[in-house]
Amino acid sequence: AMLRLLAGVGVLAACAATPPTCGWKRISNCTGAVPPARHGFAYADDVASSRMLLFGGCEGEAHSDCSAETSELGLSTLVWDQIRVANSDGAPTPRMGSSATMVGSQMLLFGGHADGSASNELHALVFAAPALPHWQRPRVTGRKPPAREAHAAAAVEGTLWVFGGYSDVGYYADLWVYDPRSGGWSSPKTSGDAPSARKGHAMSLIQRKLFVFGGSSLSCADTRLYVLNTDSMRWAVAGADSVHVPRAREGHATIACPSGRLLVY
Repeated sequence: AMLRLLAGVGVLAACAATPPTCGWKRISNCTGAVPPARHGFAYADDVASSRMLLFGGCEGEAHSDCSAETSELGLSTLVWDQIRVANSDGAPTPRMGSSATMVGSQMLLFGGHADGSASNELHALVFAAPALPHWQRPRVTGRKPPAREAHAAAAVEGTLWVFGGYSDVGYYADLWVYDPRSGGWSSPKTSGDAPSARKGHAMSLIQRKLFVFGGSSLSCADTRLYVLNTDSMRWAVAGADSVHVPRAREGHATIACPSGRLLVY
């Protein structure tokens, strides 16, 4: 099987299942309302609709000139379009460093740097065709995660899992789970060799296991690959004996292949 991945805007990677051969191909024929170059945006892979969703980010340095627009790229048509929403109530303000995750038929947007500081706001962009998508503030009960940006998030069995990030308070090494059905946040206990506090890391789900790679803190960047078994809630370090280990980095992306591989870019 062949898997096509978008890395940023306009670059395509293809990876065969066996052997692990990859080839890069420049996409030069994207059309439509192409979003301007930016950094710190959030993106989500909407597999059911064969599209990539992109939210926010900034065109200027640091936290300046940020956006609150949502764009989509059809992966079969390679056409960009700005998503029109039915309302502005519940819509997020311009921000960077947030996470966007498809959970069911909605894109959950959490955290980021908005309105001058880190945020712990949760927004949902709900897709309910044929009606226009609409923003809403999901029901939230109980204790919420502290405000943060540059964290990582993934969907597990209809729930949103968030790990790490940072704010003016410092760096985080905590794990939070949001269940849209109950509206509750929880911070489950874990065991094992857990990642240290960090920002700018990436997290992907493969067969009910969350893989966390990279990121940095005040002390150093980390090259170890951490795996959380979401059934036993135990952390472990994987690939410690590998000959080829990716160099330390932050602000990268990972994606899970159907073959069970994890790609890092």
